[in-house]
Amino acid sequence: MVSIRSIIVSVFSSSIRLIDLFIPKRKNQFLFSGPQFKGNTRYLFEHLVSDVNLEYRDFNLYWLTRSLDETKYINSKFNKVFAYNILSLKGIFIFLRSKYLFLTHGASDYFYFIGKHNPKKFIINLWHGTPIKKMDKLVPNSKIQWNLMTSGSKYESLSYKSISNIDFSKIIISGHPRTQYLYDSNLNIELKKEIQLNILKTANLNFHQIILYAPTYRKHVPTKLFPFNDFNITDLQNHLAKFNILLIIKMHPYEKILHKSSFEFNLVTYKTKNMIVVDDDISSSMEDFLLISDLLITDYSSSFFDFLILKKPTFFIPYDYEEYKNFYGFSLDYINLISNQFAETYQDFIKLIETNLKSPEAFQKDILLNLSKYHQYNPSKVYDTIMKEVIEN
Repeated sequence: MVSIRSIIVSVFSSSIRLIDLFIPKRKNQFLFSGPQFKGNTRYLFEHLVSDVNLEYRDFNLYWLTRSLDETKYINSKFNKVFAYNILSLKGIFIFLRSKYLFLTHGASDYFYFIGKHNPKKFIINLWHGTPIKKMDKLVPNSKIQWNLMTSGSKYESLSYKSISNIDFSKIIISGHPRTQYLYDSNLNIELKKEIQLNILKTANLNFHQIILYAPTYRKHVPTKLFPFNDFNITDLQNHLAKFNILLIIKMHPYEKILHKSSFEFNLVTYKTKNMIVVDDDISSSMEDFLLISDLLITDYSSSFFDFLILKKPTFFIPYDYEEYKNFYGFSLDYINLISNQFAETYQDFIKLIETNLKSPEAFQKDILLNLSKYHQYNPSKVYDTIMKEVIEN
């Protein structure tokens, strides 16, 4: 049964889409949004509004959100009003007058104010992660006509084409803003210290290594952490303490939404001296966690592709491979991708950690091979490549 609220939202958004067809647009007005102030739209937005970036000083730049906390955070961060609530009169007016719209997930980023096709608007889909899952199973084919999509490789472009009506020539291999952020920040020691302090909430940053355990989510069941029959949490804590390692467990944001009780159980269960489970926070992003980590452990998360930029190893725990394959499917040869860098038992898990400690160079060949395959662009020129393409269209 359709709720009254959904009917009101549908009528309201349809009205805005209709009005939008007749409102003249400001050609120097660029609008950004996303489910949160994170990811590709955030990094491109921050680049454009930075004081040193005088090239875009004549542009009108805005961020639209439905979150009051996010609005306050953005405006205080830049000490200037850039962010507005999308449902406020000012927010709606900004939307109607903007020619260029940047997004990461789809029409939902703008409260479904985006119509199937509006010739007065130019929509740039930066997307939110290089796909491992099969895209046409995960996302229904979009009816919205994107004017431009960004990609990191030919493989990625083909995946996006499977869920969009966009002309293939409009999918540009520019790289993603999040990967330029990683590339630019990798050698910034002070920034890494600041991120660690923000995430860990402690001045004790003297760990020999930081390991990030970041599995993806499952719609139908909670994600299992350390899914080994021989798992021993006391033994793991002893190993982490022995080598002075901090293990950060970061669940996918959807995990808390879909499986709240399981998420809250993990928050308590895996909190030890050398191990923490972190919750989502406005001021911290996945890229920040990657920056401060020496090793990534995941299952089917696209964070693997981003971590390649830092030239650091990733290990995998595909404990439900067959089930996951049947439910989501894969857009690539997953078994070939993970090579021999996966753990089926707790002893495998410990062995991989110790190998990385003693011989990190053992993984460089695979890292460089995958880097050349999935990052076919100049990581120092992503922002400029995207904006040049947008402005010239």
